[in-house]
Formats: sequence, C-alpha cells, structure tokens
Amino acid sequence: MQFGPFLTTRRELLLGMAGAALASAKVRNGMYNPEIAAHTSVWLVEAERRNERLADILDEAISATRAAGYRRVELTSDFLAGGLKERTIRLLEKNKLEPSIIFAEGPLYTRADAEMSRARVKDLAWLMMGHGARYINFSPVIKANGQPMSDAELDIEAYQLNRMGDDIAAAGLDLMAHHHEGEMRDNAREWRYLLAHTEPKLVSFCLDADWVFRAGLSPVSLIDAAGFRLRAVHLRNPRNGQDQELFRDGDIDMTRVARTLRQMQYDGLLVIELLQKRDTKREYPLGTDLSLSRWYAQEVFGSQPGSRPVDMGPHVRMHPHT
Repeated sequence: MQFGPFLTTRRELLLGMAGAALASAKVRNGMYNPEIAAHTSVWLVEAERRNERLADILDEAISATRAAGYRRVELTSDFLAGGLKERTIRLLEKNKLEPSIIFAEGPLYTRADAEMSRARVKDLAWLMMGHGARYINFSPVIKANGQPMSDAELDIEAYQLNRMGDDIAAAGLDLMAHHHEGEMRDNAREWRYLLAHTEPKLVSFCLDADWVFRAGLSPVSLIDAAGFRLRAVHLRNPRNGQDQELFRDGDIDMTRVARTLRQMQYDGLLVIELLQKRDTKREYPLGTDLSLSRWYAQEVFGSQPGSRPVDMGPHVRMHPHT
C-alpha cells in the first residue's frame, strides 16, 4: 500500500505551533533524540508457546532483554500481578533496566467500569513510583460486541482519561492513551475524538504503526495529527499482511516514518513490540529477535548522514545462534 507524499501546509504549521504553545509544561529536548525500548508483551506469548507460566521464564525475560542491548522496557501489568511484582522490580534493578512505560488496559466507556480501571491504574502508578517509570500507557478496550463507540461513550472515555491523567500525576507519572486496530475504523474516528476531547496537560498518545497500517491508514498522517502529544510509537512491520519474527523491512515504509519523526524533532520513545503468535515462523531465539530488531531500529531511526547519531544502545549484534 502506497501513500502520497507528506506535505505540511502553512495553516497546519501555524496550528501546530499554536498547539505547542498551549502544551503541557513537560520539558522537550527541542531536538530529535528518541529513546528505544522493548515491549515485554512478547514474553507473554513466549511463555504460552512453551506451555509455561510467566513466572517460570521471568528471569530469562528480563536478563535476555538487557542482553539484547535494551536499557528501557514497556512493562505489561502482567509482570506486576500477584506475587510477581517484587520479583520483577528486583530483576529490573539487577539488570539495570528502566521500566519507562507501564502498559495497562481496561474498559472506560461506562462509568462503573471506568472507576475500577482508574483505581487499578492509580495503584500501578504508586507501585512504580521511584522505580524509573515515567508513563502509564493505557489502552481503553473496545466494546464487547465490537460495535463502534457512540459519541456519548467517547465523551465518558475522554473524561475518564483526563481524570486518570490527573490521578497518576500525583505519583509523578504521565498518561498515554494507546489504541488497537478497532479505534482506527472510519478514518480513526474514535482515536481522533479522544485526541480532540482530552486535555494536553493530562493525556499524551502512543501510536501503533502496525495497527494504523492494517486499518488502511497512513502512520505518517496520524503522527502528524498527534503532533507534540505523541510520546511513544510502537514499532513492528508486517510483510504481505503477516506478522514477522523480527522488526525489519516490510509493508510499512519505516524510513518515511523515521523522516517524519526527525522533522518534528521527536524525543519520545520508540518501542519494539513484536507480536509473535504461536504459529509465527521462528528462526532465532527470542533474545536474538530482540537484538536484531534493535539493530534495525538503530539503522532506520538512529542514523542519517550528516546528522548527529542517536544513541539507541550498544552498537553490537548478538550472534544469530546464541
């Protein structure tokens, strides 16, 4: 699928500048300097593939991610559930891995469910305060029947996201709103509604390039729409519509995505999120997948002739068969 060239009109530029002036007081670097992280959700799939519990492979998950060259992770709340939280925090500290983002999800479109989701997220924020977490990345779940949200339901979601952002600010964390493919329907109507009806000081956004692309939209277009509120980009790249073992060349023009982020002086997080189903063809161990994926991200997002190189971790490749 091909998309037209990325163009910015004078009006769009002025609107973007005005939006930036009204933005939150969060410090921006004023230069292109993204930070790379690994999403831990792939280890949940790995445990399932092995017919094991997450607890059985927890040490491996943390140490192999660090060995693959990552300094930061987006930690799913599964790693903090039950009796795992103390052990997970201890392993992160031992391996010098920063849990920059904590991923959580839940319903927000009814008031009763939203209250429970907010309470759980608030608990997560206070739990991770002082342990290196900077963001909660919250994904509002779609309706059980898969039907589109009404404007009234989206109003509730937007209001509850604002309240959630205010809740966790007391713990020193910021909120991002995440999405899946469902929110991209009808030209990303639901995503755009939340973007327009949440407070920039309270809610930032995480964009998943793969889900955007699978919905037939341009990741570049939505990156442009999110503007200064974009604080994380989830990265993976299908090939011929199928998941790949690694983050590498595929259906999405990642060079164009990188160019757009560089033009907007993006200084948020780039998160490698591999979605390996049980039947995904595998050639390497998962630790090697993460290492090779980081190397590819460094080549695409961290290097440009004539530009200051971006530090995305050790410039080494793990041997494919280690």
